[in-house]
Amino acid sequence: MEPLTTGARGPERRSEDKPSRRVMMRSSVGGGRTLEAMISWPECLACEQGVLVPLSDFGGQGAPVHYKAWVCTSPTCDYNLKIRNGDIHLNEPIFEGPRGR
Repeated sequence: MEPLTTGARGPERRSEDKPSRRVMMRSSVGGGRTLEAMISWPECLACEQGVLVPLSDFGGQGAPVHYKAWVCTSPTCDYNLKIRNGDIHLNEPIFEGPRGR
């Protein structure tokens, strides 16, 4: 049984009791150097199995748009959240693009 706390909306699972969702990120910073960092992503509350990870895109003028979408990493969960023109869209259909270039 999981330890619970009582919040304003009733019993809640304490965040410190949740499993760790830490991911090692590596990025090339030029000159043959690599930057490494441990990052924690939020647990998916829809399935409680996956982790929500951010996706980025490019705007109409080619500028990067960071954290434009969040998707669950669980293959059986289709939860996603997208920001488009300032509006939030939940659980839109997910389509796979062409593979390879």
